[in-house]
Amino acid sequence: MLAMNLGTQLNNALQGRGCRVVGSDVLLQTGAKDIFIYPEVMVICGQVVRMEGRPSVMTNPVFVAEVLSSSTEAEDRGVKSKQYRATPSIRQYALLSQDRPEVEIYTRDEDGKWWIGEVNGLDAECVISSLDCSLPMASLYEGVLEA
Repeated sequence: MLAMNLGTQLNNALQGRGCRVVGSDVLLQTGAKDIFIYPEVMVICGQVVRMEGRPSVMTNPVFVAEVLSSSTEAEDRGVKSKQYRATPSIRQYALLSQDRPEVEIYTRDEDGKWWIGEVNGLDAECVISSLDCSLPMASLYEGVLEA
């Protein structure tokens, strides 16, 4: 539900701006070239670049996101994080907690260095600078934290 909320919010925010929001059914070829990942949410702006010979594999997202769970958190913070940082087109990636309203946003600066920011609480705004948009945390977490 959290991934769907994020995708919906991004799709609405990016309407008419030449960006495509895709879900976990689209494969990403990482910067390592021989490693492939299914991000929970991926945003591609401008022309979609596909892997030669495999048109269902994308190679140029600007933004990717993962929803953390107890069974995936180690992989999302480890192997996947490393592969996202090795993918030249990715300017930001986000890790969303499914247990509390908390988003970690990793941003690549102009020098190629990565910086981590956190957004906490339902009253906060989650700023995705690489996409020039801001998403209300309350909308991202709508229906997610309810018992």
